[in-house]
Amino acid sequence: MQKIKAFAMLRAIAIRGKNFLLRLAFLLRRATVAILTAKTAASNDFRILSHGIDTLWVGLRGIPVYDMHKQLEGLQEESRERLRKKQDLAELVIGQDRWKVRPFGADIWQFYLEHCSGMIDVACYPKVMGLGNKPDVRIRFGSEACWNLGKADMLNAVGLIKAIFLEPELTPEQLQAHEDKMELEKELYARLCDEELNYADPNYVAKKTQLKRLASKEYPSEYVASLHLCADVQGWNLKPEDEEFFIGRFRRQFDNAQGKRKSKADGEAIGAVRSHKRNRTFTGFEFGKSPLKTNIYRKDVEIEKSKKRWFFKIWQESGNYKEGEPVLRLEPQLRREVLATFSANGKRIDTLKDTLESLDMIWQYVLTSWIRQVSTKSDCKQYRHRPTAEHWQALQGINWQSEQRTIERVHQRQSSLDSIMPQLVGLLVHAAALASPQHAPGPYSSTAALAPKTWAQAAAAVELEVYDYLQRKGKTIAQLIEKYNEERAAQKEEDCPF
Repeated sequence: MQKIKAFAMLRAIAIRGKNFLLRLAFLLRRATVAILTAKTAASNDFRILSHGIDTLWVGLRGIPVYDMHKQLEGLQEESRERLRKKQDLAELVIGQDRWKVRPFGADIWQFYLEHCSGMIDVACYPKVMGLGNKPDVRIRFGSEACWNLGKADMLNAVGLIKAIFLEPELTPEQLQAHEDKMELEKELYARLCDEELNYADPNYVAKKTQLKRLASKEYPSEYVASLHLCADVQGWNLKPEDEEFFIGRFRRQFDNAQGKRKSKADGEAIGAVRSHKRNRTFTGFEFGKSPLKTNIYRKDVEIEKSKKRWFFKIWQESGNYKEGEPVLRLEPQLRREVLATFSANGKRIDTLKDTLESLDMIWQYVLTSWIRQVSTKSDCKQYRHRPTAEHWQALQGINWQSEQRTIERVHQRQSSLDSIMPQLVGLLVHAAALASPQHAPGPYSSTAALAPKTWAQAAAAVELEVYDYLQRKGKTIAQLIEKYNEERAAQKEEDCPF
């Protein structure tokens, strides 16, 4: 009997102990959920850490200073000699600034200079003057320069470099004097050689083109070639499935065939959106393509590769940074083709000063008209009718402390013959070659002697083919030109105010 009572007592204790353990486990689980919920709520606390210009390229056009060109040639040769001896590169001293002259040029430029701080570099003097739309001097402000220098410092740097490497802006009379001087040089050389077409300077046509562009308003002497704006935030829980909630004009950069989503592989384009991963961890999106695109990515992960650890100091100074939380960066990137379409008060935004005074409106255009994230909580099936996400509204409200002005984006076609001349010459040569007797069926199919050798012969060979084509289509040149002018006028009226 006592054994039974003892067994019952032990059983009761075991049951109570089990219930106690179950209760304790339940309390621990509930406490864990509460902690995770608190952490989630804290991580969803959207905070803007910093915003600013991350990359800036400025192009300058003008007449190069001849004395500076000779000085740079000497310094470049000295840098080559120092490189062979494994010494520091030669330096160009301008006031209190020192610029390292690299031993070789870069891309199309003859000279490449880097500031002693490593934050600014200058490429100057193309190997062929007037080459395409390339500037005569290109100034690149790196990320560190943009975050450490103020707007006034960047304007002063551009003005100083422009004054050193290029002649002052010439009046129309001075431009005409330069052109007359070139014509005189050509005439003198023709008399010496007794051949009018054989001119000593191979860049003669390019120089004349450059003078024409300097006198034209279509080719400004100073312009912004590339502009990257950015904002760093915390508390933005971005997921791969959020891609469908981003809407805007960036999807129009791709036609319908490319816009279909076929695969979600790492880094593979999904329509107008590209997702990125690192070590199987989702790091962000890339919306659109150059010349206008927007990246959203993990800046804290990118810093591991770029080694720009000075960003942590900038974030900590904001007072909103929490160590250990992911930092996302929203970075619109605009190149010259897009920046040239912005205008304020009927005047195109070209210079660095005009661009810096229009940062607020450029930022508003990109985050309002070009891309926008809509709310994920709305039940509306039409995403374009959904309200803007709350954190996106906070990003739209960033103050860039620029002049409040109304700008518009005007889409227009290039009206200059220079822009289509390479294509025009290539097509004429191709058409003349196909229209020549050596390509046409007949008794002269194997004879190359009748092939066009001058532009007049080439134009004559193509003229009959063009006439036959228009006859078959029932159209005339006058009708086609009139239609083109009407389309161009309609395109100019399609402004995009915001």
